[in-house]
Amino acid sequence: MSDTDPRIDVLSQANVEHVPGPADVTTVLVTLPPGSAGSPPHRHPGPVFGYLISGEMRFEVEGEPERILRAGEAFWEPGGDLIHYQDANNLDDAETVFTVTAVLPPGADLLVPVSDEELAERAHLRAPRSN
Repeated sequence: MSDTDPRIDVLSQANVEHVPGPADVTTVLVTLPPGSAGSPPHRHPGPVFGYLISGEMRFEVEGEPERILRAGEAFWEPGGDLIHYQDANNLDDAETVFTVTAVLPPGADLLVPVSDEELAERAHLRAPRSN
């Protein structure tokens, strides 16, 4: 490899069982202001792949413990029935910026809000909270 050859680093790889076809593939850039709670609990109708450009994000999906993602880390979720609980900015003094690429059924919304009633019904599926 020479100094002028492109460098390719795999950031994330997932075995995706269900991909809608045909599909709309959408990439968005999300900027969370300092201290932002991010989006309320929601679902994605298809798999979602993301990359944290800057900052820190509190990330939690159903069945997995909350974790802190930092700039340079990739994340993904399979979509479908799974609830995405949070994508909050973990920093009070800086923005957090990330990209998301979603594979969705044609015409589907990127985010589907989850009602308080459904959150209560599925509370047993949420990983135990550390605080």
